[in-house]
Amino acid sequence: MNKIITSSLLILLILFALSSCLDYEKEYLPLGEVKLYVTEELSTESRRLHFNFFTSETYDCLNYSIRHNSLSSDELIEIDLVDIEKSSLCLSDTGPAYTSIDLGNYTTGNYPIRIWVGTAVNDGHLEVSDERYVVNIENPQMLIAQYDTLNRIPEDIIWGAIGYYIAEADTVVNAFLDSLESVGAQPRVLTPGEYGYFQADSTGQIIAPESLEFNSIKTFVYDYTEPIEKVEEVIEYFANYYANTLFVYLYNSDGEIFITSDY
Repeated sequence: MNKIITSSLLILLILFALSSCLDYEKEYLPLGEVKLYVTEELSTESRRLHFNFFTSETYDCLNYSIRHNSLSSDELIEIDLVDIEKSSLCLSDTGPAYTSIDLGNYTTGNYPIRIWVGTAVNDGHLEVSDERYVVNIENPQMLIAQYDTLNRIPEDIIWGAIGYYIAEADTVVNAFLDSLESVGAQPRVLTPGEYGYFQADSTGQIIAPESLEFNSIKTFVYDYTEPIEKVEEVIEYFANYYANTLFVYLYNSDGEIFITSDY
């Protein structure tokens, strides 16, 4: 019996090794029109610029990817979007193919851009300042920039949204915001526009994200230079005493995220 078991295990191991060595043929689809979203990754160290591409066409699998090559330098940012690679393991839901390209850190200046979408070429330039990124494509071909200007998240701010289901929670929501101000948060008015993480309306206030499904949502943005631990104490207090009343999603300019459900 032991010999039979040993032989079976050996056969299984051989089959596994063979399957690991097989080079499964990958499938590719031609690339059509793509959409460009520019974002900036926040960090306690240097921030990083990302070009995110989504196909206009949707597919039956969520995890199809756009194959690409890229070269990022001060002389030229060149991106070659080649085609669409089908995944052998399908996450079955409809969605676009996608890729995100990390271009690194760019200081203030004007940088040439060339983006290939298949055989279509798009020339332009990237303007970088302390306040924003501006992407100018001279004659877009098979490429749609969802916004040409990305406002940069200011240093030393906190922002977020508070979701709640009943109108009576307004009092608790206001108490939470008062508590933030009591530990040093100062109301901030933003430049209207796109920030990647959110949008600011014409009054400089954050537009409530559609992804949060609450009866009511209140957004906020503050200048904040005190230790973040003070903010965490406020969040933890309201998480413990008002767990089913309000749901807080708070972010800071260092890329940290604080959610009441984590406390």
